[in-house]
Amino acid sequence: MNDPIESHNILGEMLECLPEIREPIAKKIRSAIALEWDPADVTNVRTDAYGRLWDLFNEVLLPVLGEEADQDREDVLRRSFAFLERVATSPEPAIREFLQGLVGDYLIGRDGPRSYAYAGPEVRATMIRACANWGMDVPADWREADSSE
Repeated sequence: MNDPIESHNILGEMLECLPEIREPIAKKIRSAIALEWDPADVTNVRTDAYGRLWDLFNEVLLPVLGEEADQDREDVLRRSFAFLERVATSPEPAIREFLQGLVGDYLIGRDGPRSYAYAGPEVRATMIRACANWGMDVPADWREADSSE
């Protein structure tokens, strides 16, 4: 599809790029339905941009960042960061802010160097902004990665 990532389409776009996240998200939607929430609540589960990005980080990205390198892992990382690159250019400021917060919480401290190697220019800029917001220096290996390209 490659439409801009917005609240109304984040789930569909994410599922197209990362089908492995389908079951964790489906469980949340089934749970919302089982609790007899009204249809608006189920829609909120589907369009909650922060929640869907949180799912991507916790259910897909962080587990594969911790795995040994292989072809499948590389493919998931490539697709995950390609999707995040689209998120980083969302026309919705809130979605870009959610990404920056999650990058700060999840990638910089523990998986920054590896993540930075897979990130595109917009996600890299988001990671650098998140460092500044957290009062951190940009790691030297990030500068080295930029100068080697």
